[in-house]
Amino acid sequence: MTNNLQPTSLGERHRLLDVLRGFALLGVLLANMASHSGYFFLSETGRAALNLTQTDHVVEWLEHFLIEGKFYSLFSMLFGIGFALQMKRAAAFDINFTARFRKRLVIMFIIGLIHAILLYVGDILTVYALTGFVLILFRNASNRFLLRSAFVLLLLPVIQYGIFWGMKS
Repeated sequence: MTNNLQPTSLGERHRLLDVLRGFALLGVLLANMASHSGYFFLSETGRAALNLTQTDHVVEWLEHFLIEGKFYSLFSMLFGIGFALQMKRAAAFDINFTARFRKRLVIMFIIGLIHAILLYVGDILTVYALTGFVLILFRNASNRFLLRSAFVLLLLPVIQYGIFWGMKS
């Protein structure tokens, strides 16, 4: 088993996935632009002092409804698809996928950490890198186990919410 895998050639790439990645990144950029403007951190008094027009309120609503949080989901799905494609390609060439993917995740984590420290504390790369390490644990799981795990993970916020609000009572 080797660890030498060449980058995917242009002809082998899934162009639709590349377009979707670009679209997702554009959405993340738009969402980040809104948060970087500082508008979301203004108090009600600060927002009132801006004398916003009806158009401003419509744009704010559209940004919230169409952009905020939506593109992170798409980008996350594409991260998982990329994981599956890399795993499949490595298997076709009899290459140690896990070692290669871990190395990429460490590099992603370092880049994300540098970005979070120097530019933007809300950087998502560190989260993707850490999640990628968990994803490796599930790579050989059966569909049944994956479905059960997804169900449990989807229930966790509901359980956490119930515990949190139950403790407040």
